[in-house]
Amino acid sequence: MIITHRHPELDEALFHRLLESHTDAYDNGKRINQKSHQGVNECHIDGTAYMIKCYRQNSPFAYIRFLSGRARVDTSFRYAGLLNSHKVAAAKHLIAIKHLSPLKSLAFLIMETAPGTPLFQFIQPETHLTLSESAVENIAHLITGLHKLGIAHGDLHTRNLIIAEDDSVQLIDFDNTRKSTNGIQKDLNRFRNAVSATSSYEPAIIEAMIRAGHPFL
Repeated sequence: MIITHRHPELDEALFHRLLESHTDAYDNGKRINQKSHQGVNECHIDGTAYMIKCYRQNSPFAYIRFLSGRARVDTSFRYAGLLNSHKVAAAKHLIAIKHLSPLKSLAFLIMETAPGTPLFQFIQPETHLTLSESAVENIAHLITGLHKLGIAHGDLHTRNLIIAEDDSVQLIDFDNTRKSTNGIQKDLNRFRNAVSATSSYEPAIIEAMIRAGHPFL
């Protein structure tokens, strides 16, 4: 059984092209991250770059989660769409494809590539990269916009914030995103600790978040 969820603006021809080519594209893609039950590859389909995340599960319980729309792939696709609709800069999730069977299920999440450099690289002790004032403001407004919606990212570390050359910022990876006040506090603590541990940007970002009206600062 195959179940798909698609972005409402996804062109019909591209939808079918992604549907027919996603497994080969993933298998031949450049590995970005790999864990026991999931992986992320940078892939090319008809000359266009995509990020494809693969989720692998081998239990009846996972099959039920996939079938009922409660798996991580569903969470990520749903919240990315919600944030896009509220003008919060999240990498666009184009299509979720679930290959389901009771004993072995497989899902693919195809996303537009977020161009730029992870914030993580800007805060390394020996880096030559520097954050501009506009990038600091954009980071602050992005996180504030997310939290004003009552949404916790759930994994708000510096690898999941991508800074583009024009200083715009996109957020990626929504597997653990949820509506949660406690989660927002955890987001803030994780982010502040990560940035302050290796750089001096934390006070400026927090001040910008306060100016933007962050609900918990």
